[in-house]
Amino acid sequence: MLDCNIVLIPFFVFNSNRINIFRKRIIFKTETLCLYERINDGEWNGFYLYDKNESMNIGFKCKTEHDAIIEALEYHQEQIAKTRNEYQELKRKVDGFIDQIIEKDDVS
Repeated sequence: MLDCNIVLIPFFVFNSNRINIFRKRIIFKTETLCLYERINDGEWNGFYLYDKNESMNIGFKCKTEHDAIIEALEYHQEQIAKTRNEYQELKRKVDGFIDQIIEKDDVS
């Protein structure tokens, strides 16, 4: 369910050098995603898409809302491909190990 309330929220980010104050205008928010526009020290800083499951912005400093969503989709596609490759490599190793065990049992 989308929450389309637009609000300005002040944030304080503490760096070692100074306090960084920024505001964000929430475009939409779900249980796990938040698309917002960020304003840093009075200057527009772009659109961001925060993923609560990843605990990070997966689209950031984008020129449009659309670009932030596309960047997030590309991030997730890369993660899926990486996970698929790691799974296939692990499966290959496990299958090879099982084949060795079966061959040893056949020889005995």
